[in-house]
Amino acid sequence: MTCILHVSDTHLDYRQYQNDRRRKDYVDAFNRVIDIAIEENVDAVLHTGDLFHDKSPSLGSQIECAEIIQRLKNEPSEEIPFLTIVGNHERKRDHQFVDYLELPNGHLVQLDNEDNTPFVVNDDVAIYGFDYIPKPSWESTNLTLTPPDTECFILVAMHQLFHPPVPEIMAQHNTEDVLDRFGINVDALALGDHHQREQTTVNGTQVWYPGSTEKTKEDDGPNHYVDILEFDGAELDRKARREIPTREFLFIDIDLVEGVSPVEQIQRELDAYDVQGKVVHVTLDGADVNVTKSQVEDLLRDRGVTVGRCSDARSKFEIDVDVVETEVENIDTTVDEELGVLDLSATAQEVEQVVRDLNTPKSHVRARADEVVAAAVPGSTPDEDLDGEDPVQAELPGDTGSATDGGENL
Repeated sequence: MTCILHVSDTHLDYRQYQNDRRRKDYVDAFNRVIDIAIEENVDAVLHTGDLFHDKSPSLGSQIECAEIIQRLKNEPSEEIPFLTIVGNHERKRDHQFVDYLELPNGHLVQLDNEDNTPFVVNDDVAIYGFDYIPKPSWESTNLTLTPPDTECFILVAMHQLFHPPVPEIMAQHNTEDVLDRFGINVDALALGDHHQREQTTVNGTQVWYPGSTEKTKEDDGPNHYVDILEFDGAELDRKARREIPTREFLFIDIDLVEGVSPVEQIQRELDAYDVQGKVVHVTLDGADVNVTKSQVEDLLRDRGVTVGRCSDARSKFEIDVDVVETEVENIDTTVDEELGVLDLSATAQEVEQVVRDLNTPKSHVRARADEVVAAAVPGSTPDEDLDGEDPVQAELPGDTGSATDGGENL
């Protein structure tokens, strides 16, 4: 019997609401994941991306993460390998932060490799992995899998939005098309990126998302889990879930009325709830009486909430314009999607990544981009122009500028 724990989207170093206690909540959730792995005596932990919330996590978070993963290696019975891929939030152009985590730990395994070969657990499960693939690179990425040496259960780990099970309007790609590109029959797709728990079967292949380990957006579900996969030989015998305790979110709607002190009304309504230690979001509606959001947030802090937020739905103004509401979870991902509609060459895609890489000093961007173009054009040098044009402008359709990760979602 082989047992694997599947976790995804832990988003370490996310200081949600600019609150240090919320940052620690993500660390606590990840620690609980490792507790469960040890309790269940699993043979491996599979993480399907967004271990970190940002491509440049703080040094403290990197140390915390390494120490938590190290607990798997310190098991007295046998060390538990930590298998991982890189998600869209943490993706960097060259080396990933998991590269540095891998050095002191040894048992951390990056599944993505040039030959698309698997990591085999107990001769029962062959696990393949692909780091997050931005839309401009999707069609050119080789997804053909190298078959395992022995007959076993074939599982592919990816960090993408596939339909089904993700709703078509949210999805990046069609699941059936993805399965066709693997070149061999795949028994299961273990996915990350979607923070809701979802599962389905496509042409006999099991497909699922375990969801995130913490609440990153208000519409995330109240419960968060990891999956425990049990294999009997080359068959998935049992798929169970273990819940990760998370801080409670509370949403309170207050309909203000005329003729009553608004502060006193809000105090009475808040007293009807147990708000201590919770993330509380109050929405004001009703009469246009004199009370501010900051007053409400002060009342919440007085009651010991972890985070207190207030929004005011009252308005005397009507604006006759079409407003498109959108939520940018990750600016890099959004840029990738927009670039996906352009017919960029491979060289242009690589130059674009240089321009957007925040770890490349601005003074070095031109030189790095010239190197990319020179490598793609035989006989040229980094300083040469292409047909009299700026090498960067010759490939890029316009100035992309630089982007940062829009971490705050709420």
